[in-house]
Amino acid sequence: MGNQSTIPNEEPLTLTQELILRYKQRLKMVWKEPNPYYVKGIFPTEYQEIKQWVEKLEKIVNKS
Repeated sequence: MGNQSTIPNEEPLTLTQELILRYKQRLKMVWKEPNPYYVKGIFPTEYQEIKQWVEKLEKIVNKS
């Protein structure tokens, strides 16, 4: 049920780590499927905004 891992030795991801993975996945999709509701021409772009969130979240994970 759900998105639970089937690998027995794998540690469960924290919420922050899961968010980082989802943001990185979205970064890969931004160019293929841009968000139609994102206002273009305003800085930062969707790609840059997601990248900034990934950096912030990785800092939080590395501090722990």
